[in-house]
Amino acid sequence: MFFPFHKFILPCLNLKSTGFKRKCFKRVHLSIHYFEFFNVWRPDLQTLKRALFYLKISLGIIAFLIF
Repeated sequence: MFFPFHKFILPCLNLKSTGFKRKCFKRVHLSIHYFEFFNVWRPDLQTLKRALFYLKISLGIIAFLIF
């Protein structure tokens, strides 16, 4: 499975404040760990899709609050 790193990391690179950048990268790092966890345990595809969907929404909200 391919993890869409560019979707999560590129928004972080565009942030102006380094504090926000650090926080954002921490969240991205955590999300990658979650993804690895899911990949190791191999849940059904629906669970994985739902997890990635919620992840995208939460990162979207974070990005919206920053800009």
